[in-house]
Amino acid sequence: MSDLFTIVNRAISDISYGPLLQVNVSGNSRIYSDGVFTVPDMQITITPNTRAIAETELLWIVESGFSQTRPLIIEKVEKVIASHPKLELVLMVLISESGKYTCPKRNSSTWEEVCLNKSLQPISKFVPMRSDDKLFGPVDAMGHNWIHVSSIEYQVWLKPADLGSPDLCIDITADPTASGVSQLCYGHD
Repeated sequence: MSDLFTIVNRAISDISYGPLLQVNVSGNSRIYSDGVFTVPDMQITITPNTRAIAETELLWIVESGFSQTRPLIIEKVEKVIASHPKLELVLMVLISESGKYTCPKRNSSTWEEVCLNKSLQPISKFVPMRSDDKLFGPVDAMGHNWIHVSSIEYQVWLKPADLGSPDLCIDITADPTASGVSQLCYGHD
């Protein structure tokens, strides 16, 4: 998510919008309005610099879920859309694991090496292998499987461009404008 934040932030800062407009890309900033309290992973807001106080408008949100259920994330995004009908873009990223994470068993060699002694391990212990048939595999270190991402799915919804009805909102129950899935666990259980 930090790479996406960096890319979007650079792209927005390269756009010349003059002194009358303030565009802000923020990560993990809270949204609290109309009974909605949430913290999307990224949001883009726009505020006009005018003599009278102008309201900041939420333009985009990015919400990612790591091993969260689709209904939970959709419910959260729908609440944001309901409280911010001028929202122009929603990007939802779902990251799935091939199995449920379990911590090292108490008194196992992994527990002794990492948890009990609270030792700091170098990144070289956790870097997964890469082969021709997969982007990367599970992160196995010290005899324990720490993570195994099976897929990354993204969906993008844009606000309808119907000029005759400016009150239309993004409908995330409809087909997304763009979507895709990257399967990452090729050839591994």
